[in-house]
Amino acid sequence: MEPWKYDHSVKNLMLWGKDSLPPPGYEFPMALSYDDFDPPQTDIYNPAVFHYPWAQDAWYAFPSVYRHFPEPPLGPCVNDGLLEIQSAVSRDGVRFQRPDRTPYIPLGVEGTWHAGQMYMGIGMIRRGDRLLQYYIASDVSHSGYRCPKPLHIVDISRVFVAVQLLDRFVGIQAPDEGWLLTPPLRFSGNELELNIDCGATGEALVEIDDANGVPIQGFSLDESDRVRGNHLRKKVSWRNGKTDVSALAEQPIRLRIRMRSAKLYAFQFLAGPTVGRETIKYDM
Repeated sequence: MEPWKYDHSVKNLMLWGKDSLPPPGYEFPMALSYDDFDPPQTDIYNPAVFHYPWAQDAWYAFPSVYRHFPEPPLGPCVNDGLLEIQSAVSRDGVRFQRPDRTPYIPLGVEGTWHAGQMYMGIGMIRRGDRLLQYYIASDVSHSGYRCPKPLHIVDISRVFVAVQLLDRFVGIQAPDEGWLLTPPLRFSGNELELNIDCGATGEALVEIDDANGVPIQGFSLDESDRVRGNHLRKKVSWRNGKTDVSALAEQPIRLRIRMRSAKLYAFQFLAGPTVGRETIKYDM
């Protein structure tokens, strides 16, 4: 590992005065930042990046997003505000995007231990099909403990554990009825599985198209068996229970998934019932 090359032409950012050390400047590559979808006075803290080993080319970050309160005289103290944990994703571990601004772990109700600020720990532990992530939370705002009139403090901070099901970080949801059409991709393997929650009344149908979006005979929506219920690994089948898609491997295809009252979290191609995940390459 080598340090990032320093660019002497970039002027230091003396944010805290000339007698303090400057923070890293713009000579470092930008991995994640606020953008136009964030409100004014928003900072990105504590990225908590993790190379996710249970999916292909998947990096996750769980930054604390800090919305500042007004500074004095409009507010009670300097550098104060609330922090929640959001999620960001990357395919290379360098360029991250936040799919939306929904909190990954939301703030708690005022007066609880989660009501002020939250910071995700690095990494996660897998126990079967459950993922455990540890985070620190406090009922105090960022600088609330040192404000002229400090907020009521239950405890400064505690460590908590968040538990969720495998691969269910974010999903594509169709509250009524909707479609998902993937970019052209190539896969290896012979079966397709979905991580999907259709609940009791929802459903999904799956079609495999060619690169131009034309249904491939034997894999159309009309021939798809309906997917119902809540599944981490639902094998997709077509007419007469057909699950073998190996004839389409290594050629450009697109998946078209029609859903109603359902949420799709992930899909994967498998080499068989006892073999691990296979690869997907996007033709983009």
